[in-house]
Amino acid sequence: MNEHINSYAQQRDKNLIATLWGIIIIMMMMVILLQESLGAYVHFIRYADELVGAIGFLLLVISVPLSIKQNGSNMWNKLEIKILFILLIISVLGVVSNITSGIERKYSGIILDFFNLVRFFGAYAFTRVLLSRRNKTQVKNALNTISRLTVLIMIVLYLAGFIIGLGVLDWSDLRFGIPSFKFIFENSGSCSNFLVFFLVILVAGKNRFKNDIYIGLVLFLLCCTLRFKSFAVVAFFLCLYLGNNFKHSKVIKPMLASIAAVFVGWEQFLNYYVENTKTPRSVLLQYGIKTANRYFPLGSGFGTYGSSVAANDYSPLYYEYGFANTWTLGVNGGLLNDNFWPMICAQYGWFGFVLYIVMFIYIYMLVKKSTDGNEAGRLAAYVLIANIVLASTGGPIMMGKYATLFFMLIPIIV
Repeated sequence: MNEHINSYAQQRDKNLIATLWGIIIIMMMMVILLQESLGAYVHFIRYADELVGAIGFLLLVISVPLSIKQNGSNMWNKLEIKILFILLIISVLGVVSNITSGIERKYSGIILDFFNLVRFFGAYAFTRVLLSRRNKTQVKNALNTISRLTVLIMIVLYLAGFIIGLGVLDWSDLRFGIPSFKFIFENSGSCSNFLVFFLVILVAGKNRFKNDIYIGLVLFLLCCTLRFKSFAVVAFFLCLYLGNNFKHSKVIKPMLASIAAVFVGWEQFLNYYVENTKTPRSVLLQYGIKTANRYFPLGSGFGTYGSSVAANDYSPLYYEYGFANTWTLGVNGGLLNDNFWPMICAQYGWFGFVLYIVMFIYIYMLVKKSTDGNEAGRLAAYVLIANIVLASTGGPIMMGKYATLFFMLIPIIV
């Protein structure tokens, strides 16, 4: 009898702990989602995503020996280890490049840039370790409820913005004759990532909930941001969703969806990078390639080009390239960090650039393998990855809070 009572008490305690971890995961996600708006009033909230990344890496380091000791096998699968291994190689490349390039950088800047590089995997580990079978369903259900409520609020405020002039519309950003929808954010780009977060949750929960109406509302609001990246995400999703009618859809759907996304965003890509070579993004791309070639094959090192560290502690390369004489890329310029792939090839060389692409392939393989038999989860994961890839063509999404959010989501939806 006592053994039965003790067993029941232990099971109850495990369920309570699992529920507590689930609440912590949800709370951190919500804080990071609202970080841009709340950070102006509560200073420490600005570092919520960095806190999650740091705790996640600590949990990763602790979990490996513990899992081996308990059951003789590592809880991390081969694809996860390969992704981590590539990140470590790129990190070593960055440090070696700092030494060989001879570009003077502060140690604190190098450490911070290294952390920004690996932070997304720390966020993934945070959820991966704290999430269990006991709390996964609870977390998914709670996020689904939050998503539904948030989408309804956003659609009401969007319509009210035209009627009573709420500040959710950006009248300085008129496209097609209408203002873009920015909600509570500084720009529509942030709003787009915010909406993708809820789209992924609603799609992943489609097997359990009737989310079609809410998914439709999110797609509408994404289009209302008037961002070509948003249009591309919508096109990608619709091609995957409607592609179920095709034979051999496992092959055709991703290909068709990718082609549709590229087609929708192609004009914007040409405008930023090809037709107008004087745009900040085009300039950063040109000199990113120049830097990668100059310091071939290892690159210029952490904090030297294209990163937030290179912008805040103005890189000597920027003076050499004449950026300091321009308004947008000068010492106080706001667009020095408006890139991603140029930064990767410049700081870590062409070798690091190729490794990063291989890592993306492993991430795709990871979600594909993890969602076998779970079509809703696979569709959600594909949309999430597509959004990251599309956003990476125009900004440092992998180094910021939205990468933290999206990679926290992966263990939940797969």
